[in-house]
Amino acid sequence: MIFSIAFVVLAADPGWKEVARKDGFTVEARDPGDSKFYEYRVTTDTDVSVRALCDGVFEWGSVSKDHDQLKDRRLIEDRGDVRVAYDIIATPAPVATRDIAFTIKRDLKADGSCRVDFFSSPEKAPPLPAGFVRCSKLKGAWVFEPREGKTHVTYTLHNDPGGNLPPHLVHGPQRDAALMTVKKGIRLSREGASGAALDVRQAFSATPMSSSGVGAQALSLTPTGQWSEP
Repeated sequence: MIFSIAFVVLAADPGWKEVARKDGFTVEARDPGDSKFYEYRVTTDTDVSVRALCDGVFEWGSVSKDHDQLKDRRLIEDRGDVRVAYDIIATPAPVATRDIAFTIKRDLKADGSCRVDFFSSPEKAPPLPAGFVRCSKLKGAWVFEPREGKTHVTYTLHNDPGGNLPPHLVHGPQRDAALMTVKKGIRLSREGASGAALDVRQAFSATPMSSSGVGAQALSLTPTGQWSEP
């Protein structure tokens, strides 16, 4: 098996349970207590610098269209380190198309670390199109910390995709999407830092590939069973 499916309670951090570990990546899950859907956390270390990661995932998560299932993305507001974007997410039948408006904030700290927070901002969204389901309960963050010549990466995500999706259809895809998001965020940041492109927005606006981003990241779904939306 690629990942161990054993749940190991981490004594140092109650509530989180390890669900996968491979190639230096650890994936954990926990019940947030107020939702049917799990919160996920992915941690790893990388040789990519804090600044490259901070800028890379901020650009990728706000202006790039290089995200699996992303049908459209519009930048609604740009205030430097704070942006608001609107995503339309093309989901496979019978899942209804999702949309989401979200805020993403970049915070470079004096200690050399960086935090990028993202959260749903439904008040910024346009009127809901007919047949769509709006995601209004998204919250997550990237944290990059310098550690002994490397960068420690922590990525957290909780998203309730709304509608009447059975939670058991969402848990696995969200877990896998969280891991792939971290892997791709590191890769794109490394490519941007190495001078692979002259302009940062150009570097993070490549042909869509298999991965997830911010609005799109929680909706990599594989529906089964007899049910429909909305």
